[in-house]
Amino acid sequence: MKTGPQAPYVFPPPERRSEGDWLELGRYQELNGKQLEAHDAYAAALAAFPESVALRRAAGRQAVGLQRYAEAVAHLESVVARASNDGEALYYLGLAQDALGQTQRARFAWDQAATLPATRAASLLQLAALAAREGEPRDGLRLVRESLAVAPRATRAGGIEVALLRRNSQTQEAKARLRHWLSEDPADSLLRHEGVLLGAADPSLWPHLASDPERVLALAADYMTLGLWEDARGLLARSDAAKGVVSEPGAVLPQDYPLVAYYRGYCEERLGRSGRESFALASRQSTRYVFPNRRETLLVLRRALETTPGDATAHFLLGSLFLAGGQAQEALDEWEKARAADPRIPVLHRNVGLTLLYGRKDGAAEALRAFEEGMSADPTNVELYQGADQALSLLGRGADERIAVLTRYPAQPLPTALVYKLALALAEAGRFAEAEALFPGRFFPREEFGTNVRQVYLELKLREAIALARAGRTAEAQALAAAFGRPVAGFDFTNDGMKALVEAPRFQYYCGELQALLGNDAAAREHWRKAEAGRDLRQAAFAYRAAQRLADANEAVWRPRLEAALAEADTYLFRGGHYPGLATCSRGLLLRALGRAAEADEALRQVFTLPDKGLPHHMARLALQER
Repeated sequence: MKTGPQAPYVFPPPERRSEGDWLELGRYQELNGKQLEAHDAYAAALAAFPESVALRRAAGRQAVGLQRYAEAVAHLESVVARASNDGEALYYLGLAQDALGQTQRARFAWDQAATLPATRAASLLQLAALAAREGEPRDGLRLVRESLAVAPRATRAGGIEVALLRRNSQTQEAKARLRHWLSEDPADSLLRHEGVLLGAADPSLWPHLASDPERVLALAADYMTLGLWEDARGLLARSDAAKGVVSEPGAVLPQDYPLVAYYRGYCEERLGRSGRESFALASRQSTRYVFPNRRETLLVLRRALETTPGDATAHFLLGSLFLAGGQAQEALDEWEKARAADPRIPVLHRNVGLTLLYGRKDGAAEALRAFEEGMSADPTNVELYQGADQALSLLGRGADERIAVLTRYPAQPLPTALVYKLALALAEAGRFAEAEALFPGRFFPREEFGTNVRQVYLELKLREAIALARAGRTAEAQALAAAFGRPVAGFDFTNDGMKALVEAPRFQYYCGELQALLGNDAAAREHWRKAEAGRDLRQAAFAYRAAQRLADANEAVWRPRLEAALAEADTYLFRGGHYPGLATCSRGLLLRALGRAAEADEALRQVFTLPDKGLPHHMARLALQER
């Protein structure tokens, strides 16, 4: 075993990938949480290998996880037609068909999967839940116990066993089995709740559930899966005080969480009652920090919309659920209905704008309209202003338009993220005094993997010095250049941490350009030598430009170095990291250095659809202007 850092596996380019390469790529993306990238990888793989059973199985399984059930059925039925004993495909096919309401087909798939060792326990558990939901709890109990015979320590199956024993009025046996399962997993919420339903005292359960409404929904979904609608409704109807509840900032109690009320209304309808009152309550509750993700939510929200088609909250949440599975157009369709019914839903315009910006190549203009509309409906949402800045950059608009948008933010002090963007926009417009006036008298918090205030301030002073030099104000420009990296009175953040930023190849390259404008050739060459000597592959394009200015850019030496830097940027973007915007900007500059101008411009425009951490948007704008 080789210890220490491991060399990353580099996948071949798409045109050279084998079926196995594609399969491993999709698996790699899934295991790293990149579900939408994995979906795209499987789609591209199937375009190259349409008859691959392994790829269709993987694509179908992954589509189930993304709640793209019709798509999953198409893939998995193709697999089963070729390999009728493929347990994994049969199991996931059952999940997809059950979610689509095709219970008989789901039962048939799980019946087949239950004959195969690898999928027997899981399939029997699904059949047990289906039987209980269809009003046959005794059959459900029998099937659960068959599942437990295969997987005797499966506590989820154990919780279902206890619930069905209680449902069948086998109270003493339910208590005995509960004691057994609690010895296996004393923290399991379903088991603890079953204990309460069987008469035990567990006062700490309620603060635990109330601290996160999603815990309530998870437990309610377990009961809904078993057709125990009254148990689910009772849990969802509980109203707890905040005493003893420890939750995340911004979290609300379950009774104030719209999905809890929607689920309650759905359960009431399944019990033959009207759910309108619960649905109406949900429609009035805040959607802040609500992120739908469960398959039951699809059924619940659709039923709420059948009852009240104009429910803006339900449309908004359904759109969020679709977007979680990468279904951008379906999400936009739902959000447009919400927008028509109630345009003041928090983050609605932010979601619409970012989905248009990121999901459509030609969506920047429409995204900008959504962001600007949102500034009236949701005026203190910082991401609206950041998104508008991105859209304007992508559209190639000038700094003045970006300044006009950013200064619309209504509250003071201006959030740090907007201070950075406004300062750079003002600098790009030549309004340096206004930009500098944004910094005094405030604290700039450090964000992990974010933008450093020192970067912004140094960039502002660098741009000011270059502008002064171009205007012939030599002495002022030289004075600014001499102060780069030194502490500045009234700006405490300049007291440390500046040296590494000043010595970076990019900054040294532009310092050389500044000195050349000032006629100081020797000083310019010294800065370019420092830039050329930099070994940071992320800034290799600036080291190369410095070598060109020194007439020292030997093609035989520099092309391999630039290509290695480009490969590293591609690998970084593929594997994922905290600075995709910077890596993409670096990629664009490297492509330009290698003479691939059209690809370079496309990469630089792509920067505006990525997070602005480390000033990549500003760098990309400058690069596109310098072109």
